Amino acid sequence: MDNRISNYVDQNLKLIRWAILGIGIAGVTLIVKNTHMMSTFSRASSVPESFIDKQISLYGKLMSVDQSGFLNVAHTPAVSSSWFSRRKDEDSHLKIKLVGVGHTDRSLQWLRQNLVGRRVFFKMLAREDPDILMCIVKMQRYGVLNINLNVYLVKNGYATFVPSPVLTGNTSYDALSQQLRRMEIEASGKTGFFGWLWRLWVGK
Repeated sequence: MDNRISNYVDQNLKLIRWAILGIGIAGVTLIVKNTHMMSTFSRASSVPESFIDKQISLYGKLMSVDQSGFLNVAHTPAVSSSWFSRRKDEDSHLKIKLVGVGHTDRSLQWLRQNLVGRRVFFKMLAREDPDILMCIVKMQRYGVLNINLNVYLVKNGYATFVPSPVLTGNTSYDALSQQLRRMEIEASGKTGFFGWLWRLWVGK
């Protein structure tokens, strides 16, 4: 009996190896699919609530900036697959709001001239409504360095700081809002006595 089993294994060793490999690949693919690593999100409402609760960061290509300052981003999945990650609606993109940023004509112009067509990373803090994600966005420079876009726009005077009371208590937002307040003071040139009055007024 043992000899027959041994002979069978020897004769079908290649087939057994391929079967084990196939089962392994199928298992990994199933795990990746169930964790949405291959999913392409084309609308804010399609992003799992667990992603937002955990403040997971995603990335994609900035396609356009509308007049209200919302970033329209074509999401790129963590694992690319022509089968699982094919986009159902080529014209649908994630609508992203830069948390704490009050846009001006200068900020809109800067974004359109410098960032459209480039890759951005966005950390999701909350959903403002089913179609809008409230995010901290980072951009790449020199292929390596990530720059906080929310801070960059306020620090350089392109935009103003606008509080988001609904996010108060969120650790990431609280840290960002304190930084944006400081950046706005610096950008406005409020120093010395007037700077002290400004910090007193904004509660910083």
